[in-house]
Amino acid sequence: MTLTLPERFRDATFESYEPQTPSQAEALRVARAFVAELRRTPSWAERLRALLGVGDERLPQGLYLVGPAGTGKTHLLAATCNALMPERACAFLHSSTLFRQTEPPDAFAHRLADQYAVCCLDEVEIDDPANEMRLAGVMKTLAARDVPLLATSNVAPEEYLATQLGDGRVQRFLRTEVRDAYRVVGVRGDDYRRTRAVVDVCGPAAGDDGHGPYRPH
Repeated sequence: MTLTLPERFRDATFESYEPQTPSQAEALRVARAFVAELRRTPSWAERLRALLGVGDERLPQGLYLVGPAGTGKTHLLAATCNALMPERACAFLHSSTLFRQTEPPDAFAHRLADQYAVCCLDEVEIDDPANEMRLAGVMKTLAARDVPLLATSNVAPEEYLATQLGDGRVQRFLRTEVRDAYRVVGVRGDDYRRTRAVVDVCGPAAGDDGHGPYRPH
């Protein structure tokens, strides 16, 4: 299974992302800090505490960037992937790839964890409870395998359709546990693809590659 970063995102960096709002600046800061923490070598004391299962210094299981289209969520996700590679192998996939899988969610997640140290899941835009349950299953399995999941979405976890249809374990997981286990970060602002500045610099079709606010090269 090969899930690599698409060519159009290979040049995405934190430096080329230009925040236009305070929440975008905060999302950039959080993404950079998350990369720094993942790349940091734990001290012997931290390793001992982890081995003994004591202490509360456990990293969040991942990042969940949520906000409207055109605010740079995918750029930040790709920049995070680029910053971690090659030291940490990163899977990069669109949510449609996940939802097309025919094998059970836990089996797919185990295959991911066997090959990759980090999973980047772009555009989690779903309104099908079955797909939401599949997502929840993948999240739980990756967490059990200590593989961080970094995701982007226009929808907050508690707004998934499945959370409105009952109070089972999957619903409770999507409604509350994701916010407890993941760092949910709002990325707010106007759709940069509609701004005159981008149109003037790059032409009418600029921004269709999903990068978000960025410094043209």
